[in-house]
Amino acid sequence: KISKEDIAKIEPKIVEKRDSDENILALFSENGYAVDFGKLSESFVKNSLKTNKNIDVYLNTEVIKIEKKEKGYTVVTGKNILKANVVVVATAGHSLLFAHSLGYGKKYILLPVAGSFFKAEKMLNGKVYTMQIKKLPFAAIHGDPDILNSEETRFGPTAKVLPMLERYHYRTVFDFFKLFEVRLDAILALIKILSDKIIFKYVLKNFIYDIPLIGKIAFLKQVRKIIPSIKLNQLKYLKKVGGIRPQIVDVVDKKLEFGESKIIGENIIFDITPSPGASTCLSNAEKNTKKIVEFFGNKYKFNREKFMKDFDK
Repeated sequence: KISKEDIAKIEPKIVEKRDSDENILALFSENGYAVDFGKLSESFVKNSLKTNKNIDVYLNTEVIKIEKKEKGYTVVTGKNILKANVVVVATAGHSLLFAHSLGYGKKYILLPVAGSFFKAEKMLNGKVYTMQIKKLPFAAIHGDPDILNSEETRFGPTAKVLPMLERYHYRTVFDFFKLFEVRLDAILALIKILSDKIIFKYVLKNFIYDIPLIGKIAFLKQVRKIIPSIKLNQLKYLKKVGGIRPQIVDVVDKKLEFGESKIIGENIIFDITPSPGASTCLSNAEKNTKKIVEFFGNKYKFNREKFMKDFDK
């Protein structure tokens, strides 16, 4: 826990032009890293191919359906048909759609939440979060340097509920409604969640943020919680930046499930992660590898000690 004086040394813009009578505190950690997850995923592929194992990578390939067969699964894509004894589906919101098609996870639907961002000139040295609202599973608005351009600071995300599984891919609206199958329990679950006063107010406010000019004025108030001195003309809306966070909805208990979700089937795993799931990718890899070894009747071994060596540095 650090005081106002300490905050001023680490992030001077947080204190600059703030009311002198306002007492502020923060939790501070030096053990945080900015990661380019695009480059990280590329390195995973490159290092995997260096092992000289039989690995095929199919990019820009749509998976049309997954079928359960007497032995294993058939994965039908737009380019070819693949057969597998074990399948891991890690396709964000579409993971649940594939799970439903195979009879799994019927008690869950999705509340897709789209995140948008604003940018300004460099104002922060690290990531700064505002306080999280306990009842909300969405990340609190925060500011941090853009990993691809350290001279810019990003603020966000906003959280707008949209009926689609992939941002800017409007045909996925149909995929979203496939999850419902015109089920009364699914509709009632969403009505109950969105009628909650705190959630309804939050959703309504976030719709406003995407409205030209009005949205920027409204969002400025949130950004000034972090940087009091920021002006309206310094804030710019980032077009087509941000994706969909698939929030899990339990239709039986009619509530939002916090965090990521994993559905285990017969020799198949469905990962439904919030956001792109990047920050939990290696944790998921460890859990899934252990399960895959089980699926194969322990014919293989997972060298966890070697896996963990990368994190000892």
